[in-house]
Amino acid sequence: MVELEDPWPPRYVSYPAAQFMMRRTEHREFNALYHELARRAINGARGKRKEIYGKYIDKRQYYLENFLCRIHDIFIQYYEEIAVEILWSKLHQSEEQDGEKRWAARETIERTVSSKAAKRISDFVSFVSTEGGQQVAINATEITLIATLGALRNLIVHNDGVPDARFLARVAETDFRFELQKGGRVEIEESWLLEGAQICDAMVFRFDQHVVEHFSLPARDRFGLFWIR
Repeated sequence: MVELEDPWPPRYVSYPAAQFMMRRTEHREFNALYHELARRAINGARGKRKEIYGKYIDKRQYYLENFLCRIHDIFIQYYEEIAVEILWSKLHQSEEQDGEKRWAARETIERTVSSKAAKRISDFVSFVSTEGGQQVAINATEITLIATLGALRNLIVHNDGVPDARFLARVAETDFRFELQKGGRVEIEESWLLEGAQICDAMVFRFDQHVVEHFSLPARDRFGLFWIR
């Protein structure tokens, strides 16, 4: 992947995009805090500086694995939420229903999207692209990233990060290359992961701008947003 500047969202964003921004902001702030606390602990350790730094390095991959899973889940959560809004908008434009039937239809849409999201990430993104009328991933880098994030996330959660046949089959379809740690787990490069997070941000903002305009979805001025967590 190539080095990118931080992507900026459009001024007006959907509610799912506003939630995505909140989650990603919290994620970035925690990442910065984690590294700041580690730096202070190492620098203030005096006689144990080398020991503390060694422990930090030993646990860095564990932290990156959790960081990757959260990036993946925040990314997918946006597309689940925006897919519901797109399908709801289409239904609302085509049918006039009373309140009870409308909310029953909303629940059906949410169940449909949730079942799609539980499948392979590439298939779910393809579904959202079709419903949204625009590709989520528009180039080889983005397609590879989506497939790799999904494969790595599942490997970490279900097999402790140790490559199995399913993972190898999935990454064989991409140009992703990896090294193994001493224990046989996939080694995650921090620079690759941070760059991937920026690409995910850019995909969300680009797609959101399209669907807000195309489906006339309710939008919020991001400059007027505030969050309480």
